[in-house]
Parts: sequence; C-alpha cells; structure tokens
Amino acid sequence: AISPREITTLISTSETAGAVLDTVGSFIDSRLFNEIHVATAFTKLAKVKATIGQPEREHASMGKLVASLRSFLQSRTLKAQAVANVCWAIASMQHELPELLSLMPQLVPTTEHVAKDMVPQAVSNVIWACATCTLDDQLLQKLLPTLAERVFELLFLRPDDFNGQDIANIIWSCAELQARGAKVSPLLVIL
Repeated sequence: AISPREITTLISTSETAGAVLDTVGSFIDSRLFNEIHVATAFTKLAKVKATIGQPEREHASMGKLVASLRSFLQSRTLKAQAVANVCWAIASMQHELPELLSLMPQLVPTTEHVAKDMVPQAVSNVIWACATCTLDDQLLQKLLPTLAERVFELLFLRPDDFNGQDIANIIWSCAELQARGAKVSPLLVIL
C-alpha cells in the first residue's frame, strides 16, 4: 500500500505536466488524496508549465484537480502554506491555464481565514499573486488589509524571518497594484 507521503513525492518528482496529471489521476479518487496533494500538484504544474499543452488542458485529471481544490476551499481545510502555494501557482500559470484565474475569488475568503498562520514567504507569494493576477478591486480591498496586518505582525515579531526576496516581492507587488489604481494599505506602502 502507498502512503500519503509517497503520493506527495510522486507528484513533486514528476517531470512534466502530463506526468503530474497522470499521477493525480491515479490517486485523486482515493481516500488518501488530500489537500497537500492538491497544493503540491498545482505547485508542480506551475514549475513545469512549459510542458502544458492542449492535451494537459483537456486531461480528465485537470478537471478533477480543480474540483478537488474547490471542495477543499469550500470546507476551508487548506492550511496557510497550501493556500499560498496554490495562489502562487495559479498566478504563475495564468497564461498557460487562464481558466484557473476563476479560482482566485474562491481563494480570497480562505486566504483571509488562514493569513494569521502565514510565514513571510507565504504572505509575499499571495501579495505577488494578487498583483500578478490583476484581481478585481473589490477582492483586493477585502484581502490586502488582512495581508498587510500579517506582514507587519511578522515584521514586529520575527523580522529576521523575512529575506530579501520576500521584501522585494512585496514592494514590487505594491507598486504594481498602485500603478493599476488599487488602494494599497498604507502599511504596505511604507514598507
């Protein structure tokens, strides 16, 4: 029998989008398949996005993977790191799989719910995803204050946890959002 950890390893070591989706297809209907597998699959697809073509877009497992994500979002069982990874992956694949952008509005309430548990890289990735995906202004105004609060909480409590990439992503994202006319939290602007 295979363990959940072994499923995660199979997904994360896949070298093409087709291989990711084949692996997902082998396990998605299993009771072992969980939210970590969904987040890992989205992340790995983003990392091998150059291998996404029409066959991958139409792969039966793609629809099942999206449906599984929607289910986990509805039940709010995704943890902070998984939410951040999925946001990053969707933003990263928006040209290859633009239909995934329709998931971003569903990610916002879950992101708000788990933001308090995010580490600096996770918060940075979500803010970057918001800027990259050109989220609707209403969704941004709902999410950015929560993310700004978390950034400053982390800066106060654990400033050494931030690295240069995290700070650079946040600054670039805020500049990008402001250039598009989004109202960016004053807390993030002074960063």
